[in-house]
Amino acid sequence: MNTSTIVQKLWNYCNVLRDEVFDEEDGEFRVAVEDNGPGIVENQITRIFGKLLYGSKFHKLSQSRGQQGMGIAAAGMYAQLTTGKPLHIISRVRGEKLATEMFVSIDTTKNRPELHKKAHLKWDRPHGTRVEADLV
Repeated sequence: MNTSTIVQKLWNYCNVLRDEVFDEEDGEFRVAVEDNGPGIVENQITRIFGKLLYGSKFHKLSQSRGQQGMGIAAAGMYAQLTTGKPLHIISRVRGEKLATEMFVSIDTTKNRPELHKKAHLKWDRPHGTRVEADLV
């Protein structure tokens, strides 16, 4: 399956405000997906994007309806496995002065998030989340 097919499948499952695909010179693509939802509180970002089946019974390999599943984490893992680069996440919760920016990958041997960088920054959105992944 090529990158454009994977990206199309991701979009078919996403309800996004804006999506962007940036063609890189070295054969990689940067895919950015942004929504205008409530945002994600800082202490949940690494768990949501850096762990498969967060919020469920991972040890039983089962998933509860309505909780974070494998979708975004699997997309991040695909990006990580093909380029070696973590997901880039920016999220802001309404009322917060600054957005949280994180670079997160998955420790695939322990199913745990790895936080590579964290910062707080001004973002022109009052709330929402933006996720960027580099793909091959």
